[in-house]
Amino acid sequence: MKLILNIVALGLAISLTACKKAPEKVAAPAASVAAPAVVAPPVAALPAPTNPAAPATLMAALDWSTVPEATGDIGAYPYFKAPDLLMVQTESGRLSTKGFTKEEDFGKLITYTGANFYPAEGRVTTLWFAMAESGKNFNQYVFDKSMDAYILSLGAKLLFKGTVPRDLRDELKKTDKDAEYRYMVSGVDSSDPVRFYAFKQKEKKLVIQVSSNSAASYVKFVELKEFKQTIQKYSAEGMKKEIEATGKAIVNINFDTDKSTLKADGQDVVNQIVALLKGAPALKLSIEGHSDNTGSAERNKALSAERSSAVMLALVSTGIDKGNLKSAGFGADKPLVANDSEENKAKNRRVELVKF
Repeated sequence: MKLILNIVALGLAISLTACKKAPEKVAAPAASVAAPAVVAPPVAALPAPTNPAAPATLMAALDWSTVPEATGDIGAYPYFKAPDLLMVQTESGRLSTKGFTKEEDFGKLITYTGANFYPAEGRVTTLWFAMAESGKNFNQYVFDKSMDAYILSLGAKLLFKGTVPRDLRDELKKTDKDAEYRYMVSGVDSSDPVRFYAFKQKEKKLVIQVSSNSAASYVKFVELKEFKQTIQKYSAEGMKKEIEATGKAIVNINFDTDKSTLKADGQDVVNQIVALLKGAPALKLSIEGHSDNTGSAERNKALSAERSSAVMLALVSTGIDKGNLKSAGFGADKPLVANDSEENKAKNRRVELVKF
C-alpha cells in the first residue's frame, strides 16, 4: 500500500512540473548595442554584351580628323611593292607585270575599326603575295615584318589589329551574305590577325587591309573617291552622237519575260529611236538583239531575233521607211564581256543600233 502511494505522489509531482509557465525573457537594457544588420553579398555584375556594336551601330563613318597627316612618301600607284623574296602574283599564280593582282575603278572595302565597320568607296586594288622562287615555303615572318613596318613608316594610323569578332561578322553577313568575300581582305575569317590602316596625305585618303598566313599574304586597299552617276536617259541626241562616234549605239530595251512584247519603259526607248530616225531620214540602222548565256543557245538566238524584229516593226508602224531598217538576233554569240557575273550578264543583254 505504501509503495502505491509513493508512485502516485511521484506522478503528481511530474504533472505539476510540466504545467509550470516558462520564465519570460527580460528585455535588454536600452543602453545595449543592437546586433549588426545582415548585409547580402554583392551580386556579380552581368557580363558586357559580346556584340555591343550590332546592329544599331554596325556601320559608321570614319572620323578622318583623328587620322594624322602622313609625312612619308607613298610613291606611285599601286603603292606597295613586294618585299625581297616575294612577288605580287596574278589570279592565276604568275608574276604580275602590273604590280597588282586586280583592280576596280570604283568599288568598296569594309574595314573593322575596333568598334564597328567602315564602308569606304573608291578605287579598289588587290595584291596577292607569294614566294618569288617556286617550291619555296612561304615566309610569313618576312612579309609581316616588312609590310607592317613599311605602312607605319609612311605615317598611316593602325585602326585595328587582331581577329574581327565572329558575332559582328555574322551581323555584317545579314546585310550582304558575301560581304566578307567581296569587300574585305582574304583571311578575315581566320584566326590569323588582320590589320586595318588609314592613310591621309593632302587630298589622298587610303584605307589599307593586310592579312597573312603560312601559305600566302594579301593587301587590299581603297583610294577614296566620290561616286559619279553616269546613267543618263536614252535620248535621240545621245544615240546620234554615239553612232557618229562609233558607228553604233547600244541600248537596253525591256521586254516581258521570255517574250518579245515591249514593256512601257522599253516603248519609251523605241520612241527615242523614232525621233532619231525622223531627225535623220537617210540614216539606215540594223537592229541587232543580244542575250546572255542563260538558257539554251537556240532559245536565246530565237528570242533575240524576235525582239529585234519587234523593235523594227514598232518603228515601221510610226512611218519609218522599212527600207532603212533590218533586224537580226545573235543570242549569246557576241558578248561584250564574259558571262561570269550577274552584272556582266546584264551588260550582254542589249540591243545594238548599227549603222549600215
